[in-house]
Amino acid sequence: MALDWLLQRPRWALGLALVLETVVFVVGQGDFVASDPLWYADLAHRISVSPADVFGAPSNHPFEMRVGLTLPLALLYKLFGVSALVSDLPGLFAALGVLLVGYSAAPTPRAKLL
Repeated sequence: MALDWLLQRPRWALGLALVLETVVFVVGQGDFVASDPLWYADLAHRISVSPADVFGAPSNHPFEMRVGLTLPLALLYKLFGVSALVSDLPGLFAALGVLLVGYSAAPTPRAKLL
């Protein structure tokens, strides 16, 4: 019965999946341990405060060369402040993007539910 209702309204299923993914993401938040995410977060924070200090004397450190991750994170820090939740927003955006791509790639309403 519920499956038939969802088959007729696959966008509701997509909306439910997006909300569920966001809730699980926010509820399951943890703090950073000393690992790669902490280094990226620290570098992004330094970029958001003073980019000239980070890029003025460039080094070959891998974390400073991976600007595809650190620059968007620095922008998020500038917009929303520094927190563990904001640090994990790129991961949330990626997860929601995967759901949207999977939904749009499915050819039939039944496939959209899988």
